[in-house]
Amino acid sequence: MKKATWFIFFLVLAVSCLDDPDCYQLNNNLIGITFRVMGSTTVDTVAFLGVDIDGSDSTFISEPDISYILATGVPLPLNYTRDETDITFRFLGGGVYAMKLGYQSRTQFVSEDCGSRYELSDLAVLAYDFDSARVVDSSPGKTASSNVEVFRCPVTDIVTMSFRDLYISGTTGTSKFASVPLVNITADYTGDSFYQNSRTATVYLPVDISKEQTSFVFHYQNGESKEITLNYRKTTEIRYKQCGSQTFIDSLTISDSYSFDSASLVVVSKKTKNVLLDPHETNVYLYECPQTNLAKINFRTRTSSTTSRTDTVLLKSVKADATELYTNISATSITVPVNPGASSTTFTIEYTNNPTEIITLNYTRRTATLFERCGPQTLFSDLTEGTDIENVTILATDSLQYPPVSNLEIYHN
Repeated sequence: MKKATWFIFFLVLAVSCLDDPDCYQLNNNLIGITFRVMGSTTVDTVAFLGVDIDGSDSTFISEPDISYILATGVPLPLNYTRDETDITFRFLGGGVYAMKLGYQSRTQFVSEDCGSRYELSDLAVLAYDFDSARVVDSSPGKTASSNVEVFRCPVTDIVTMSFRDLYISGTTGTSKFASVPLVNITADYTGDSFYQNSRTATVYLPVDISKEQTSFVFHYQNGESKEITLNYRKTTEIRYKQCGSQTFIDSLTISDSYSFDSASLVVVSKKTKNVLLDPHETNVYLYECPQTNLAKINFRTRTSSTTSRTDTVLLKSVKADATELYTNISATSITVPVNPGASSTTFTIEYTNNPTEIITLNYTRRTATLFERCGPQTLFSDLTEGTDIENVTILATDSLQYPPVSNLEIYHN
C-alpha cells in the first residue's frame, strides 16, 4: 500500500506522441478527479485498486508490488477521438463505481511537421454511480488539475480514538502516539468485534446511533482489558438530499468510569473535538502511565582506545536482585527495572561467552506527580556504580526516563 495526495497510473490509451519535441503533448485531454465528503472542506482519502477507461486496456497501479493506493485524487486522460469517455473506478473492499464524461473534441491543424491536435472543451458529467459529482473546471489541460469533484455521503457514527504513552523527558511530563497489540475491541450494542489480532495506534469505531451512550472494551494481547464509555447527543435529519435521513453525533463526553490510566477529548486551538466528522478526526486520546523505573544497558566492543561499536552478546540469564528477567537471548541492549523500594539494585548478567558480571546501581529516589491521573510516582536519578567496574560506564543521561534511554554501557574487548 502506498499513500499519496494524487497518484498516476500507467495508462494504456491511444495517444499521439510525435518524435519532434515541438510536437510533444499537443492535446489538452488530461483531467483530474478529486474525492470529497459532503459537508466537509477536507479532501477525502480513498483506497484504489485500479481504474478502467472505456476503449483502452485496463488502467492499473504503477508499482507491481503494491496492492492498492491511498489517494485524494486521480489524473486521467480523455479519449479525444470521441466526445465521451466511460470510466470505472475499483476500490478496496469491492466497491465499483462508473462515471461517464462528455466534452467537445475539435481537430486543429498545427503544422506539416506536427500534423493536427485535438482541442477538448465543455467538460460535463453525463452519468455517475457516486452519491454526487460536479464539474469545477470544464477545460481539460495538457497537465491534470482538479476538473471534477466526486462526493460521497458522510459516515456519521465513527468515533476516532488514538493511543498515547505518557512519558518523562528529564523532569517534564509529555506524551506521544503509541501502537498497541490488540486481541479485539467489543462494543456493548453488538456481537461484532473490531481490530481482531491487530496492532494499531488509532482505532475507528462505530457508536450506537439508537442510543446516546456506547461502551467499548479493549482486549489486549497481554491479557488485560480496559473499558471506556462515551456519552453524546444524536440528531436525525436530512442535511444532504442525496443521503436521505441520517443521524449525526455531537456533544461527545467521556464517562468517569473508564479503566484506562487517563483519557481525554482532543483539544486543538482551544476547540474540543466533540463532534464525529467525516473525514474522521481524532476525538479521544487514551493514555498509559509511564513505567518510571526502567534502565537501559548497551553492550559494546572496543575497536581502539577511543572508539567502539555495538556488540551482540549471548545471555544465559539476567537477574535484578533475585528476579530473573531474561534467559537464553542474544541482544545488543537490554531494559531492566530497578527496585523502586530500595536505593540500589544489583544486576547479575551471565554470558555464554564472557565471565558473569555483577553490577550494583545506586540512585536517588524522589516522589512527584507529573500526571494527575497517574498520581504520585517514584522518579530515579543520579545513577552511580556501587563498585567501580572498569568496563562499565554510566552515561551522561543518569536519570531514568520513559521510554527508556541509554543509561549504561558495558564494553568487551
